[in-house]
Amino acid sequence: MRIAFKVIAFIYMLFITIGVASSITTLKSQPSSQCPANEWFSQLSKSCEPINTIIVSTTAPEGLEQQMATLPEQVVSTGYSSRIGGAPTQYDSIILDCASQFNVNPNLVKAVIRVESDFNPNAVSKSGAKGLMQLMPSTFNSLTTGDIFDPRANICAGTEYLSQMLNMFNGNIQLAEAAYNAGPGAVQKYHNRIPPYPETQNYVASVTNAYNFYNA
Repeated sequence: MRIAFKVIAFIYMLFITIGVASSITTLKSQPSSQCPANEWFSQLSKSCEPINTIIVSTTAPEGLEQQMATLPEQVVSTGYSSRIGGAPTQYDSIILDCASQFNVNPNLVKAVIRVESDFNPNAVSKSGAKGLMQLMPSTFNSLTTGDIFDPRANICAGTEYLSQMLNMFNGNIQLAEAAYNAGPGAVQKYHNRIPPYPETQNYVASVTNAYNFYNA
C-alpha cells in the first residue's frame, strides 16, 4: 500500500509540474501587451518588459501614476517641423498650415486627430465634442468663428488650443495632451502631473505613441 501511494503521489506531482510549465510557456509566448503586470512574472519573463511603451493598467493606479509621471526627453515639444509622417491623409496640408501658424509640431497635431476622431470630420462624442480634433463648441467659439465641422476651421482651432496647452506646460507634450483631454485645471490640480484618471492616462499613452510613430 505504501509503495502504491508513493507511485500515485509521484504521478500527481508530475501532472502538476507539467501543467505549471505549460502555463508559463503559454504566457511567455503572448505579445508583451498581453503579459500580466504581476511583479513575480515580470521577474520571471523579461520578454514582458515594455520598450519605449507606456503601459496603462487601471488595476495598479499608484504604479501607473508614477510611470506616467516619468516624462522622457523625446516628448518635449520642438515646435514646428515641415515634415509630417505616417500615411498621407487628405488633411496633411491643412495640418501643416495650422501647425506652422501656431508653431506646433504637425506630427503632434496629426496624432491628436488620429486618437480623437480617427480622421472623421463629422465625429461627435458623447460629451458633445465635435469634429476632427473633438473640440467642445464653447472652446471652438472662443478661438474662431465658422463651422466646427469644417476641417480647416476645426484643425486650426484645435492646434491653437494645443499650442496654448504646450505654452502653459513649458512644451511638455504629455502634460499638454493631458490638459487637452481633461482640461488644464486637472493637470494643475495634481501639481503639473498627469491626472490619475484612466481615460486621460490611456489618452496620453495613445497620443504619445502615435506622435512618436509619426515623428520617427
